[in-house]
Amino acid sequence: LVSHATPMGNVGVSICYDLRFPYVYERLRFEHNADIIIAPSAFTTSTGKAHWETLLRARAIETQCYVVAAAQVGRHNERRVSYGHGMVVDPWGTVIAEFTDAYDDDDEGHPREALRV
Repeated sequence: LVSHATPMGNVGVSICYDLRFPYVYERLRFEHNADIIIAPSAFTTSTGKAHWETLLRARAIETQCYVVAAAQVGRHNERRVSYGHGMVVDPWGTVIAEFTDAYDDDDEGHPREALRV
């Protein structure tokens, strides 16, 4: 596990699949004193639609810290499509910023583009 002191507070780093394991986030928060946890990911469209926001909000609430989630988006090849939808979640589980670049197979292969803050 990695964390780094910054002027904004201690920042912990997780990666993609770590999001499914609450104890990784608990260790970043309580053993590494993270105030903010960064979660870069590349969820597929099916897992993204079903789990992405729910897991991010849960990790923020459980750890009572901010979760900043960058997300890969788009079609990479015939079998790999990433969901996108990067967001920032506060300690209450509220999405305070969101890129709605969520890949949609029904949209002729183009990601939707918008930022909601």
